[in-house]
Amino acid sequence: MKPSKLLSRDFCLLWQGQLISQMGSQVFGVTALLWLKQTTESATLVGLTMMMLTLPGVVLGPIGGVLADRYSRRKILAASDALRGIAVLALAFAMFAFTDRPGIAVTSLMIVACVIGSVAAVFQPAGASLVPELVPQDRLSSANALIQGSFQMTGFFAQAVAGILFRILGAPLVAAIDGASYLYSAVSDLLLAPRPPRAPGRAPSASQVGSLLQEIREALVFVRDRPGMRLLVGVVPFLRFFVVPFTVLFPFYVEGHLKARPDWYGFLLAGLGAGVVVGYIAAGAVKMGVATAARLMTASLVLMSVALGSLGLTSSAPTALMIVIVVGMLNGFVTVKLTTILQLAVPDELRGRVFGVVRTLSEALAPIGMGASGLIADLSGRNVPRMYLGCGIAMAVLSSVLMLSADFRSFLVEPGGAPSAAKPRPAEDAA
Repeated sequence: MKPSKLLSRDFCLLWQGQLISQMGSQVFGVTALLWLKQTTESATLVGLTMMMLTLPGVVLGPIGGVLADRYSRRKILAASDALRGIAVLALAFAMFAFTDRPGIAVTSLMIVACVIGSVAAVFQPAGASLVPELVPQDRLSSANALIQGSFQMTGFFAQAVAGILFRILGAPLVAAIDGASYLYSAVSDLLLAPRPPRAPGRAPSASQVGSLLQEIREALVFVRDRPGMRLLVGVVPFLRFFVVPFTVLFPFYVEGHLKARPDWYGFLLAGLGAGVVVGYIAAGAVKMGVATAARLMTASLVLMSVALGSLGLTSSAPTALMIVIVVGMLNGFVTVKLTTILQLAVPDELRGRVFGVVRTLSEALAPIGMGASGLIADLSGRNVPRMYLGCGIAMAVLSSVLMLSADFRSFLVEPGGAPSAAKPRPAEDAA
């Protein structure tokens, strides 16, 4: 039976479990980067570690989407959280046991990053596909805003204290806490009421549909036949390519360019999170027409790119903090609106696969950007401001392409519209 209210039992179970694990992962994410920087002083290794976290999701995203449509999404979430918890606890042990042999701990961190990235490729499409089953359709935007907003509020606190916890507790103990938070989330996932079986044809098995590749191909055809969605997944990979250097090089930007203490790394991330919360609230609470929302979304993408680039023009930590707050507000608004549009645009029987495919296509260039940004920074003498400025300009150009596209604006206004009839589909695609 379709839920009749936003805060149903199952939605609250999913929400609070993921909230706890999000807090743990946010704290440890900051701690791990600070630990890696202090241990190796290598931007290249920081970039490679982040690449290991992202690359598996790019490769395995479509497969994760197929699993989300074939099997119980509740069980997928529980198994994913349990596996991540065990992996992070193993990393905590490695950090405790090999304090005198940092090479082993660094290698363990990269392996665990790869495991977490692989699991996320399955978790993300399952989670995004499950939310519309737990709330009424007219409350979906509010549900997405509530989930993402609370995650960011948690992250705001976690990131603000991460640098302090790193100095007081140390990376191994923070990793152990993060692992325990994942296991708690896994238990919450298992307490969700089992979903009733989908109607025949909505969650096909391998024997009904054919090969794994055929199921992935159906999602690709769905995206291809909608020009606005097709343009989105064509431009976003390049946006991601130019945005990842900001994340990879942030620790070096704070200490090397802003000349601030490591605590400011956490403060800036917290400011970003606070801005995102405001953006989420605006997206979920402020009522506006679809045309107005579409215009605001495209304008926000351009303004966010300009703001990120301007980080390269300031050497003041407080000014950088104000900039990242603005970036967070714009990012939060765009994220909630785009997530809701994609959820409404895709039928339930395809939702997992389409989200998996969109994730893979959108993140395709991010691992390359992560690895390259660290290497370029080391080769260029850590000229992070110039890299930030160049990436911001490139992002502004790409965002303008989306803003000026009639197909993209049409997709934002009517996400569930009929596919393009400009090109007839081949017979094998329609089969």
